[in-house]
Amino acid sequence: MSDRLPDRGSDSKSDSDVAVLASGGIDSAILCIDLLREFKRVHPLYVRFGLRWEDVELASLRAFLGSVE
Repeated sequence: MSDRLPDRGSDSKSDSDVAVLASGGIDSAILCIDLLREFKRVHPLYVRFGLRWEDVELASLRAFLGSVE
């Protein structure tokens, strides 16, 4: 997944980027959002393994992260 979450622009955050290994589960999706409190940019990484449910999982993750403002 090459999308990145938006820059939230807080002065108290690190100027560094962070990458997160993200599945389609709620835990990793929430972690991506949570890290926006500490880092300027969060880059979720999704690894494809050829599983049957990957398309649905990735679509759900993108929809969730896409709703972040």
